[in-house]
Amino acid sequence: MDSLMDMDTCDDDSGDFDFLMSLRQPRETPKDEYKSSLPLVGIDGNAYSIMATVSRGLKRNGAPPEYVKSVMDDMMSGDYDHLLQVAIRYTE
Repeated sequence: MDSLMDMDTCDDDSGDFDFLMSLRQPRETPKDEYKSSLPLVGIDGNAYSIMATVSRGLKRNGAPPEYVKSVMDDMMSGDYDHLLQVAIRYTE
């Protein structure tokens, strides 16, 4: 009788674990070339509001769209605490 898990059909290289772990890794952002001059103090604490403020500030200071997108992608790659850390990093 064959075992329940035949070693020939078991695929250890499925990549599921690596894929799931890659979701937890924060994305790389470009060097801090541009900073938002808009203050984060006094704005709504909603994540979307924070992202909009940082995005608007980066655009006002001449950041190219690709740069702003990479910062927004980094903000969305983690939890709320990660979002706040990235927002502070890109705000003067």
